[in-house]
Amino acid sequence: MTSKINGSPMDAYAALARPATSGAAASGRSGASAPVAAPGAADSVQLTDQALLLQDASALAHQASGIDQGKVDTVSRALRDGSYRIDPQAIAAKMLQSEREIYG
Repeated sequence: MTSKINGSPMDAYAALARPATSGAAASGRSGASAPVAAPGAADSVQLTDQALLLQDASALAHQASGIDQGKVDTVSRALRDGSYRIDPQAIAAKMLQSEREIYG
C-alpha cells in the first residue's frame, strides 16, 4: 500500500480528523476511495476503504461505554443476596484454555 500526501502533514491530518459527510462515506462505501479536501486548499487525501472502516469503528468505540450494565446489575444483585458463586474449577479450566489458545 502506498500513500501520497501533497502539502504539509498538518493539512493531511486535518482532513483525516474531519468526518466525511459525502461521497463514499455517505453512500455506504461503494468500493472506491473517497477524496477528502481541506477547505480552501488544492491538496487532497484519499482514504482507502479500510481506512474509512477503521475510522467508523473508532468512532463507534469512542461512543460505547464498554460496560454491560445488565451484567453488572445481575452480578451486583447476586453479591448482595449471597447467591453469587465462584467456581474455581471453571476459572482454572478457562485459564488453561486461554493459555493453550495463546501458546498452542
